[in-house]
Amino acid sequence: MFTRICKVSEIRDDELYRFDVKDKALLVVQFQGSYFVTDSTCTHEEADLSLGMFSDGVVTCPLHRARFKVESGDVVSGPHGLAFTHDGAYALMVDDDSEDVLVIDARTNVESSLVRPLPGHQPEGIVISPDDKLAYVQERNTNDIAVLALDRSTGVLVATVSGAPIPTLMSDPMPVTMRFGQHLFYSADSDEYPISKNHWVACATCHMEGRSDAVTWRFLEGPRDTPTNGGGTINTGFLLRTAARTKVEDYWRTINSEQGGAFDPNDPGDVTLLAAIAEYVNYAIPFPVPPTTNPTLVAKGAALFASTGCASCHLGPRFTDSGFGNPNLDLDGPVLLHDVGTCATTAPFPDVASTDIQGNARTPCEFDTPSLNGLASTPPYMHDGSSPTITDAVHRMYVAAHAQPLDTDDEAALVEYLRSL
Repeated sequence: MFTRICKVSEIRDDELYRFDVKDKALLVVQFQGSYFVTDSTCTHEEADLSLGMFSDGVVTCPLHRARFKVESGDVVSGPHGLAFTHDGAYALMVDDDSEDVLVIDARTNVESSLVRPLPGHQPEGIVISPDDKLAYVQERNTNDIAVLALDRSTGVLVATVSGAPIPTLMSDPMPVTMRFGQHLFYSADSDEYPISKNHWVACATCHMEGRSDAVTWRFLEGPRDTPTNGGGTINTGFLLRTAARTKVEDYWRTINSEQGGAFDPNDPGDVTLLAAIAEYVNYAIPFPVPPTTNPTLVAKGAALFASTGCASCHLGPRFTDSGFGNPNLDLDGPVLLHDVGTCATTAPFPDVASTDIQGNARTPCEFDTPSLNGLASTPPYMHDGSSPTITDAVHRMYVAAHAQPLDTDDEAALVEYLRSL
């Protein structure tokens, strides 16, 4: 029995359409002359896929950018490398997060084959041999090269793993636990660990190279700019914009709620996985190198940073007062937060009251003081990403504190100092 949804004349090629039928949200798309119907609700979280993007037969979720092919339903995430066969007929796309290689017929934009699993982890680069018989995939985490055999004998290109990977190092300079944490941080391989669901999302999906994707996400608590993990989280006080967590291991909740994972913080095996992620985040992600700055302006800006009151909140080696008066980061103890006038108060995604990981209440408009290390590499600024530049953020914060703007030359010097951190 069939249910009428719409007329084919209503569906334009390469556009996404949602239709609600019997309390079911359906996604309809026309691609290459064929019509595809699927659930319009993302299987990772309840995001509406019709609000996402569609290109080359791939639907991209608007919430966490998960991607899947409409013809097959294959989910791929974290595209990182691309190589074409020498006749241009096929493209081989390396997906860092879902840890696979997607083969696409470049003439029809249709999936030809999918190589999953690969023999190693964190695939990033790919090259194809001159005769188009082999492809070589660089796997960063396992420090090796996976070899793929490319076969067109059936009329389409099918890629398969060929033999053992080729090692690229005699010995690994990274400690074993840290290397394992790197694998977990970059992986959305839900077949291997409960880190995600359907190969959707990895920690690195938002924290690219461990830092920030410069995106403001619409969370239940309100709009949140992705924070950087550059330099690790040790000595930065509480974590999250409302001081809702105390350590990287607490991010099991983010893994479960945002990535679709299934971590149990009381399960010894999952505790081991979380400890490895923490080891990698805290000790293996370096600070970004600051841009070249003017030493004279930096010196002037440093003096202004101290004299204008910036250092009253942004203090210490990590430039934050988070955890001040609470060195053990006890969530039941005093938690220093600030209302600096940046609260999002209007719909559709205002800041709202929330709780920390232990259930303690947080007001909508008070926020934890962020670290300033590597500031030049983490735009936009403020908890909601509402300041596109350091200059804008400095202007807003100074006016909020002093009820008048800073002198233009002084503002430029202060910005130059912040860029140097």
